[in-house]
Amino acid sequence: MTDTLQTLKEIMSEKTEVNVDDITLESTLENLELDSLDLFEIVFSVEDAFHIKVPDNRLDIKTVRNLVDLIDELVTAQHG
Repeated sequence: MTDTLQTLKEIMSEKTEVNVDDITLESTLENLELDSLDLFEIVFSVEDAFHIKVPDNRLDIKTVRNLVDLIDELVTAQHG
């Protein structure tokens, strides 16, 4: 498991009612019963944890994998 995924799972579990063991790369936000407000809370915490800024136009996220890939991309672009 990547560090990004592990950190994201901890954030998602902390900010929502989702059990950390239920979160996988293949999980969709819909399957995890997360709504847009949950996503914004998660993104704010992701920005703090990874010291990145997620542009509003990049928030079309459907799966945990989408979010992990976006975090990794932005970390490289903003800290590379």
